[in-house]
Amino acid sequence: MLTNSVQKFRLFCRFRLLLTAFLASFYCTTVSATQAVLLDKATQEINLTTAVEIFRDATGQLTLGDILTPSIQARFAPNTGSNHQKINFGFTTDTYWLKFSIARTTDAPSDWMLEIPYLSLNHLDFYAPGEAPVQLGTELSAKSKPIFYPLYALPLRTTEQTQSFYLRVRSDYALSIPLTLWSRTAFSQEFSNTLLSQALYFGGLLSLALYNFLLFLSLRERSYLIYTGFALAMGLGMFAGNGYGRLYFWPDAPSWDSIAQTAVFGITGALSLTFAASFYCTTLSATQAVLLDKA
Repeated sequence: MLTNSVQKFRLFCRFRLLLTAFLASFYCTTVSATQAVLLDKATQEINLTTAVEIFRDATGQLTLGDILTPSIQARFAPNTGSNHQKINFGFTTDTYWLKFSIARTTDAPSDWMLEIPYLSLNHLDFYAPGEAPVQLGTELSAKSKPIFYPLYALPLRTTEQTQSFYLRVRSDYALSIPLTLWSRTAFSQEFSNTLLSQALYFGGLLSLALYNFLLFLSLRERSYLIYTGFALAMGLGMFAGNGYGRLYFWPDAPSWDSIAQTAVFGITGALSLTFAASFYCTTLSATQAVLLDKA
């Protein structure tokens, strides 16, 4: 009887040790996910979503001063869970505050670029220590951007001491917040590569439109003119969706920009149907002409 009691006690102690080890490992994982990101000379690109702490502001009325109070700071939660590699809140009317801390080594550069490659953010406010807030979003002019860039990119200055940065975001669409920190060199190279691929794509569409327009001038066949309009509308829709339309064509028209891609793609769809009908009628007329000649 005594032996059984001893064995049960030992099993209980082992269970407690295993449970304690599990909880300790979970706690350490949580802490490490929200500790300061240390940048060194070799760092070129880093995903910040795993180092972010999140606070949901259901009222949407809190200011940075409110956020910095100890009671609110204690309510920030680390971005953990199965989707901690990205930040996606789905469709929500709530305002979210994101906090991340950064420090650098002595040999690391001080100037970096924070990229947020998601256009559908109505409000995006960035707060850096000792600097004026930067306000961006779909409801503001594209001229409010600190750099000439189709998406959202913010200059970020770091020091050897740990500093905390804050983002305040809200969206009428699905609220997704990808965060990538780039070195200046890597960011410039990535942007150059993106521009090259975009230039090839839009250049191809423009060449296709020009070719069909020349065919229309030569043959006077209406189908080629319709296809020219289709190619141009397709290019303009993609141009608007990638942020270039607002950057180059309508920087001070945020209301139009919010519906531009949908409206232009609607025109694209109508032109594609018109082209299909016109092409079918042309083919049918040609077939009838051949049959009449044989008769």
